[in-house]
Amino acid sequence: MIHFVDTSALVKLYIAEEGTEAMQDRVHRTVVAVSQLTYAEAHAAFARLLRDGLLQAQEYEMIRYHFERDWATTLRLPLSEAILAQVPILCLRHPLRGADALQLASALVLRDEGVSVTLVTSDHQLVIAGEAERLAVFDPSK
Repeated sequence: MIHFVDTSALVKLYIAEEGTEAMQDRVHRTVVAVSQLTYAEAHAAFARLLRDGLLQAQEYEMIRYHFERDWATTLRLPLSEAILAQVPILCLRHPLRGADALQLASALVLRDEGVSVTLVTSDHQLVIAGEAERLAVFDPSK
């Protein structure tokens, strides 16, 4: 079983918020897969929290350190042609933002390769779309 984790859920491992405990419990000792897109999205989220005064500089540096350490051992899916090919179809079927379409397409490519996948997300539209695409879905915020 692989947990394909989008950015909305992954940041819960680094920022204490609703769903953090459920997220920690869910991915403990499991294989976590992410889109390479998540790297940019996570850093943008951390930097936004710093700019907004919700993180102190020392907290921000500690979060970045832990994220980079974990990133090195996380299964990362590149934005392949197979993933990109699914984006137009998914955008027609579901009201997704571009990044969310890439996240969903990545999870679907894993599934289509015969991997048992659970999509882990706290994005409401992505939960609905994942379920409609017959993926197992876990929302740590629920």
